[in-house]
Amino acid sequence: MDLSGWMPRYIDEQVLQYAKSLLADKVMFGTDYPMLEPGPWLEQFAALDFDEEIKRKILWENAEEFLEL
Repeated sequence: MDLSGWMPRYIDEQVLQYAKSLLADKVMFGTDYPMLEPGPWLEQFAALDFDEEIKRKILWENAEEFLEL
């Protein structure tokens, strides 16, 4: 699952809770550029209550594993 299409402040709390727990290895960063700019998206994401390990997974580690990089 990717988090594109919504600015982080508008993502449903239940989706965020699953991203922090059961789906931590299955969620990845997406912006929907050019509709949503990466900079503001990342700023809002940084303000969410995610520990650093989960942030790393969402922002790049899950995509690396998925793409087998």
